[in-house]
Amino acid sequence: MKTKVFVITDTTSGKISGVYSSFEVALKMSKAFQGVRGGSHTIQPTDFDFIDWEIIAEHIEKKVLDRVGSS
Repeated sequence: MKTKVFVITDTTSGKISGVYSSFEVALKMSKAFQGVRGGSHTIQPTDFDFIDWEIIAEHIEKKVLDRVGSS
């Protein structure tokens, strides 16, 4: 069982752009974010124990509801 994920963060704002279970996918997505959004991103390995999944779930739920509300 994997105990690490790879977190992509925007270097200028410090915001999380994505969380991936594979380093290769995180690397590809980091390059894609850089091409679309500009700026640079960092990839940081993080243990599952340090992730508050409840906060992430609430953030995703808010983004989905915001998109539905704006449609």
